[in-house]
Amino acid sequence: MKYFYTTIFITLSILKLQAQNLSLNDAVQKALKSNFDINIERLNVEDASQLNTWGNAGRYPQAQLQIGNSAQFQYTDPASPFALEGKSNNNTLNAGLNLQWVLFNGFNVSLKKEQLNMLEKQASWKLTYQMEEQIELVIQAYYIVQYEKEKLKVLNRILSLSKDKLENSRLQNKVGSGSSFELARDETTFYTDSTNYIDQLLIWENSQRDLNYIMGVENIDMQYDLLDSLNITPKNFNFEQLYSTALENNTSLNRQKIVEYIQENTIRQKKNLKAPLLTADFGYSGNTNWYTADMPQLEGGFKQETNRGLGYGPNIGVTLSLPIYNGGKNNRQIQSAILQREKAFIERKKIETYLKNEFTKAFLAYHNEIKKEELSKKSLASADKNLLLSKEQLEQGTITTFEFRQVQNSYLNSSLNLFNSQLSLIQSQITLLRISGSLLDIK
Repeated sequence: MKYFYTTIFITLSILKLQAQNLSLNDAVQKALKSNFDINIERLNVEDASQLNTWGNAGRYPQAQLQIGNSAQFQYTDPASPFALEGKSNNNTLNAGLNLQWVLFNGFNVSLKKEQLNMLEKQASWKLTYQMEEQIELVIQAYYIVQYEKEKLKVLNRILSLSKDKLENSRLQNKVGSGSSFELARDETTFYTDSTNYIDQLLIWENSQRDLNYIMGVENIDMQYDLLDSLNITPKNFNFEQLYSTALENNTSLNRQKIVEYIQENTIRQKKNLKAPLLTADFGYSGNTNWYTADMPQLEGGFKQETNRGLGYGPNIGVTLSLPIYNGGKNNRQIQSAILQREKAFIERKKIETYLKNEFTKAFLAYHNEIKKEELSKKSLASADKNLLLSKEQLEQGTITTFEFRQVQNSYLNSSLNLFNSQLSLIQSQITLLRISGSLLDIK
């Protein structure tokens, strides 16, 4: 038994030396900086931002430089006596600069730029949504660590009482005033409490590993001394004010509003499929070639000669195209875009209704948890007082070991009920703040 307590003492001492002070705000800031999912969404925002340019929308002309070279080698042995015989090669070099500019396409450039703006906002709202989701997980993980630690403290107190009782029984057996049955029961109780304590110690340590993972801390074995307790002060929320904030800041609703706007923009772009397209083309090109062949000579025989040709000059043109008929394809695309907008509108109404439903339930649940926590505190205060009195009565011999064990269990259950109530209160507050879009403002 001494070895068991020595092991626990050394383990807790090592954990205490390794532990760092960590407030809830510190945990949130670590997650905002290092959380893996948040950083992935940050890259998506950065990508959407760098794509949001007028050049990507098609405002500026497109220029191409083209360079080509071809060579032809040929040996001629003609059947006709009037054709040239011999070797020849023709080497040609072409170069050109072409520029095309869309002068008018039904204002699609402006519409595409608006769409790129909204896609960037959509990426920003996705980042906000991910931040809220991960911060919610961080806050829950933070308080779960505290929750498991409080349970560990209670089990340690129960174990200490079992240890004292077992030592007293052994002493009584040595002097001949105790019973073997009482000693065996106290030993069983001690070993049961010891097992519960060891299991809870592992649960507490693993809960800290979960917290490290969510915060993005690569050293998942890092231990913390948490500064914020489970005993929070409830906030006095006003239903109408908080619901108004939810309608304005809820991320899911704002993301859907952007989807609806993008679909409206898509309809206007599809309608422009019927608009005339006016483009201007500018270019400058040139080519040069070298022709080498065996040329017949007057005095007889052949002589290799090379001739060079050169051609260059600009070109300019304007093209106007007007779609007349394509089997109703454009009309079907417009109708499809209209239906997609209607789907987005219905989806927004669905989210608004769901938001009102979930907000109302979360608001009522939050105030219900406040009442439950108050009752749990009173229950624990009574159980703690009863435990102290029962310990005195046990030492005086006015109650049995079995009765004292019942008091211990009652104290344990009251403690766990309070911790559960405190954790549920925190979780319900987090849910309410996230629905209202206020979670990132938490301090």
